[in-house]
Amino acid sequence: MEEFFERFKKLRTGHNLSQSKIAACLGVKEKTVLQWENGERLPRVKQAVKIKKFFNVSLDYLLGLADDE
Repeated sequence: MEEFFERFKKLRTGHNLSQSKIAACLGVKEKTVLQWENGERLPRVKQAVKIKKFFNVSLDYLLGLADDE
């Protein structure tokens, strides 16, 4: 089962977005994106909802609880 950090990175790179670009789109620091992708921290609930909406996926998918986007 993929973890959040793997799915987030896969979504970001699949949309050809740099870490700085996705950070700007989500209103977070680039360092925060790096920490998410390295598995150092998880997004807050409001941030997770922004990510879900931005990529048009379910929270269950994003958190690795479901395989369907």
